[in-house]
Amino acid sequence: MLAKVIADEHYRHLERLVTALADVLREQVALIDADVVQIDEANVTGHAEDGPLAAAGINRVLEGVRGEKAVHLCYGNYGGPDDPARHV
Repeated sequence: MLAKVIADEHYRHLERLVTALADVLREQVALIDADVVQIDEANVTGHAEDGPLAAAGINRVLEGVRGEKAVHLCYGNYGGPDDPARHV
């Protein structure tokens, strides 16, 4: 979730920040003339507790898509899934 990796000096509330970011992104994707628009979500696969909020934000963004909508849930990278034990 983009909202979890930026400094929030204005909203100071994750849900309000997610909603505000989703509104801006919805306006931007509404201007895209493409057959398919895909959103990539890299956080929620490792943080299931964020699922409902992430889904709400993603759905809000997708309201602006005119063509086919797609969501990609990232899990790891070329080196495999992230190991939370590395960050202890």
